[in-house]
Amino acid sequence: DVEPSLDAAGPAAGADLSPPPTEAPGAADPAPPPPVARAAVPRLGAATPTPPPRPAPAPPKKSGGGGKLVVALVALVVIGVVVVGGGLAVAWSMGLFGSGGGQVAEPIEVPPPVETADRGAPGGRIEVGPMDGSNGALVLALEPAGSAAVSLSSVTGFKQDWDGTGRLELVGLSPGTYKTKVAPATGSALRGTLEVKAGQTCSYVFPTTGGESEWTAQGCE
Repeated sequence: DVEPSLDAAGPAAGADLSPPPTEAPGAADPAPPPPVARAAVPRLGAATPTPPPRPAPAPPKKSGGGGKLVVALVALVVIGVVVVGGGLAVAWSMGLFGSGGGQVAEPIEVPPPVETADRGAPGGRIEVGPMDGSNGALVLALEPAGSAAVSLSSVTGFKQDWDGTGRLELVGLSPGTYKTKVAPATGSALRGTLEVKAGQTCSYVFPTTGGESEWTAQGCE
């Protein structure tokens, strides 16, 4: 007879022989975990959708030239009104338009300006140069005194203006002929000549009344 083995006869020594735990009645099963969202993976060979094209920006609106033309016309009208109004005011102030009946006033005649001769310096002694044997002197007088303006000149460039008052004494003149212009207050100018002699003083008188037109020599010394 074969003896039964202890391994086949029962559990091994030290094995847990307690019954398995039993679940409490009414206990619910645990809730399954929430599904994980996965990104959609495009399939190979599938066409990728293209975004719709963006509309092109509208071009800026150009300001029409009508506004500038209107402004220019308004400016021209204003300028015309100012010019016309100013011209009418000037014409009214000058008397071109009568105060009544539309009559035009006659223009006022303005007399031409009266030319007055340069009276020059008063009489007295004027030393033009040294009084020696090579030069001379002149003593001039008008009758009546101050009745005309006198101008003396020579070819050497000398010139002297005199108002005709008192006596004019020119000392140190070069010898020769001097031209004179006697311009009375009324009437035309009279022209004459004077002679200067070396080493001498010559006196002359010019009468502005009586029709005389030359200097009268009073002598030399």
